[in-house]
Amino acid sequence: MKKFLAIILTIAFAFTMVLAFTSCGEKELTVAELYAEAYKKNSELDSFDATAKMTIAVSSEGVSMDIPVEYSMKASGLKSGKMQTSGTMKMTAMGISLDIPFYSDGEYVYMSMFGQKMKQSAKDSEVNTDEITGIIKNLDEPTLKDATATDNEDGSKTIEIVYDEENFKKVFSDLIDSVMDSAGADAATAEGVKINISNMKQKVTINADKYISATSVSFDIEVEITKDGETQNAKLSMTMDITYNNIGTEVKVDVPTDLDQYEESSSLFE
Repeated sequence: MKKFLAIILTIAFAFTMVLAFTSCGEKELTVAELYAEAYKKNSELDSFDATAKMTIAVSSEGVSMDIPVEYSMKASGLKSGKMQTSGTMKMTAMGISLDIPFYSDGEYVYMSMFGQKMKQSAKDSEVNTDEITGIIKNLDEPTLKDATATDNEDGSKTIEIVYDEENFKKVFSDLIDSVMDSAGADAATAEGVKINISNMKQKVTINADKYISATSVSFDIEVEITKDGETQNAKLSMTMDITYNNIGTEVKVDVPTDLDQYEESSSLFE
């Protein structure tokens, strides 16, 4: 019995030493290092399949409205050649929902709505997937200094980031300008426009394969616009989410065969 116990203890000790040396050899990444590693992997993707949702809640002069927009999209050729995207954009406003299939070759966005086929310059199109995928930013270490990372049961990690207003404006200046333009203001720095941004939060999921597999951004904007001596106030609450489906696997975009039948249009709703 004593000999048997001695063997068990020897094996246990050896196993403990192996674990100890293994853990010593693996450096625990900081949140900034963890994010940078995942961001680099995402930036090297040649294709992806994703679903996304953007919700804007607007209140002004006693009137409130929620505007949700959902995307399902595929993209290819991000690194290897000409980028192509396709998918469906779903808009809902005042109880009316619209499903708008789209395809983009980088120069034009081709869309079908109400039985009509139309195309818009990709630069000016109302179907803009860059606004969604663009919320994944190359965040530096100072931005992530107070961020926290939590381990999940599936091997993924969740990073939570809380921004101050100055840093949020720096990181998401393009998004803020887009929201302001949609609200009727020229830009966040335009004369006669005052904005206050609050409740800025972001969650990032890094999966077991060390890709950014999902992220969400939320914030509130209070806007004061003075024009011709009159002042109007509005509040916007915005949430944006994107989830990558089976990220890291190859995705192919189907190209419509009737692109020559699409007529050029400056607006979806003209």
